[in-house]
Amino acid sequence: MKNFSPRFSILIPTTGRADIVVMAIESVLRQTYKDFEILVGDSSKEHIISEIVKNFQDERIEHMPVSDAQPFFTFDLPAKAARGEYLLWLDDDNYLMPSALELFDDAIKKTHAEIVTANHFYFYDQKHPRLTMRNSLGIVPYTGNNRFINLKDFIKDLYSFKRSNAGPRFHTSATIFSRAVAERAIQRVGAVLLTDMPNVHSHQPILFSFASSCFYIDHPVVLIGRLSISMSQSWSTSARTRFKKILFQPKFSPVIAYTRINGVAENYLRVKNLLPDLFHNVLFDYEAFFQIYIKELFYLDTDIITLIKNWKNLFSTLRKLPLKSKRELLAKAQRSLLFIPFIFLSRRLALNHIWRRVHAISVRSKQKKNPTSYAALIRGKREFEIPLKAYSKVNSIAALAIHLPEILEKETGIHIDEISI
Repeated sequence: MKNFSPRFSILIPTTGRADIVVMAIESVLRQTYKDFEILVGDSSKEHIISEIVKNFQDERIEHMPVSDAQPFFTFDLPAKAARGEYLLWLDDDNYLMPSALELFDDAIKKTHAEIVTANHFYFYDQKHPRLTMRNSLGIVPYTGNNRFINLKDFIKDLYSFKRSNAGPRFHTSATIFSRAVAERAIQRVGAVLLTDMPNVHSHQPILFSFASSCFYIDHPVVLIGRLSISMSQSWSTSARTRFKKILFQPKFSPVIAYTRINGVAENYLRVKNLLPDLFHNVLFDYEAFFQIYIKELFYLDTDIITLIKNWKNLFSTLRKLPLKSKRELLAKAQRSLLFIPFIFLSRRLALNHIWRRVHAISVRSKQKKNPTSYAALIRGKREFEIPLKAYSKVNSIAALAIHLPEILEKETGIHIDEISI
């Protein structure tokens, strides 16, 4: 590969999922802005991704095999090898919209921000765990209200588990970082994220703490794949399998269950411990954390021994910690525990699948009686879904990307490029 310094380095981490990797790469090659490189971090043990990269016959694409056992080294290695001025991690099940890099470039020229983030859409496929969302376009409302973001406030919101409906989501595939920010993090931490953690949530507090400015483009730049095979969607449905593959041993979180929020908490607390000078004024909101943790623990699918161990640990921890809402949290945990035997049994008898189908029929019936006005919702505050059943050509995330402008205009009356920076 030629030694050049592009404007953007697009980093695609993958575990060898060939079909969707091709889609992600093609979405970058279709960009209206062409000054980029693509680095594919591949942790699979086969050669299929290497062959895919060769078949593109494009010197801007480089395959980077990752032999390290740490689960998220595919994110870190390409970042350290990147030559671009700005870096973007594009998940292999995501599709970058054609004008994305052009929008980012315009924002950089106008603001000189070290981080630029934007909005996004979702695609829920035919096998999504939630039946009511299957084969639909997920809309995160956007208004074009572009603005600078206070990074200190954002980091404090992370650790207090707040998320404003009208604020940026900072999705990895919709956020670019100056290489200078990544280099500061690498010099101090040795990496851009904690590669041995159970998810990638350490990259936000690490990179945002080393940046001086952040600009938000309230306009969608990427289609996020909420596919049945996506890690974000299979988190709960494949829990028991996951426990066997990855040993979760938190060092800083006060509880032990491998829920999504506890993985996030362990990341946040480890970063806080690694960078005490940058995070000494950032408080971890244990009250808010436990509210989410109890809910996730209620739905977590585990074997009976792990289930008992997790709930014992929760009650023991709540009784020890000096929390203002201790009584309220204990009461919530006790109420939840009453229903656990029924949840456990229904899963073993597959009754939960029947309930999902009944719930889906009920929701669809209400939708038929009360048609939704998507034109009003797109300027609102809550996410919503547009069913794609009427669009027979849309059978994949790539097909949706192609037909997205016409679908959006027909359903909402708004053209996808109507709002720009």
